[in-house]
Amino acid sequence: CLAEGLRPGGRLVTIDKNEELEDRVRGYFQSSSFSNQIDYRIGDARQVIPALTGTFDMVFIDADKESYSLYFDLVIERVPTGGWILADNVLWSGKVVEPKPDKDTGAILAFNDKVVKDKRVNCLLLPVRDGLMLMQKL
Repeated sequence: CLAEGLRPGGRLVTIDKNEELEDRVRGYFQSSSFSNQIDYRIGDARQVIPALTGTFDMVFIDADKESYSLYFDLVIERVPTGGWILADNVLWSGKVVEPKPDKDTGAILAFNDKVVKDKRVNCLLLPVRDGLMLMQKL
C-alpha cells in the first residue's frame, strides 16, 4: 500500500527483524508491480537505520515500543522539512490512560510526551484503532 504512493524513482525501505517471515514477505513484494522499488531488510533497525544512506520523505514506526524514541532519534535529522514520521499504536489499546503502566506502555507514554514537546515537529494524534501519531518535520 505504501509503495503505491511512491513517486517515479522513489524507494520504499522496510525493516523487519522477524526472519521467519522473510520468505513469505519477499514473495509478496516480488509479486508486486513495485518490486523494483521495495528494499526489504532483515535485521535490527537500531543497526540498519544508521547504515542507510539518504533522506526519508516518510517514516512509519511500528515496532518494539521500548525503541520508539530511539527510532525517532535515528530518523529525525534525515527527514526533510515537510516530511512525515508516523508512529502506530500510540494509544496502546487504551493502556496509556491506566494509572500503573507496564513497561511497554511507559515507553509509549514517554515517546508521546517526547515528540509532542519536540520543536522540530508538529504532532497530530489520530485516535483511530490503537492510535496513530502523525509528525510533520518543521
